[in-house]
Amino acid sequence: MNPTLAFCPNLACPARGQAGKGNIGMDSRKEKRLICRQCGKTFTATTGTACYRLRPPVETVALVITLLAHGCPLQAIVAAFGFDARTVTDWVVRAGRQGQTVQPQVVEQPGDLGQVQADAIRNTLRQRVSRLVRETLSFSKKLAYPIGALKYFISHYNLAKTAALPV
Repeated sequence: MNPTLAFCPNLACPARGQAGKGNIGMDSRKEKRLICRQCGKTFTATTGTACYRLRPPVETVALVITLLAHGCPLQAIVAAFGFDARTVTDWVVRAGRQGQTVQPQVVEQPGDLGQVQADAIRNTLRQRVSRLVRETLSFSKKLAYPIGALKYFISHYNLAKTAALPV
């Protein structure tokens, strides 16, 4: 856990959103808590993320969601990792909500998509999220699960695109 990458989530803190300025320190390694030296508030490293208050390691949750976003069947993930299917679908819904929250703030929304861009996005979705190509084989009875997976994929795709842009 690297405190230089974190920033204070307190809305009233004057150092909110400032990472790498030396204003965040370790409060408890065992509990993975950080402390803001400006306002004195403590928080976890996962505060404000889809992994907040989850027991499995963040890396495991991210791996499971990435596998689902790339079309790995839920039953295979349940068998391989030993998690309950409801737990994994809850992670997908959390990731979808997080992506929906972060996307407007991080990814700049284009004004008007041309036909070429819309076709490219559609083809990318069909290639990368194979569950969209198969009509009924892998969709759940609850509409929230495939929508969450789709929202996660779109936000993951947009974040990867913005990370590749030159600064």
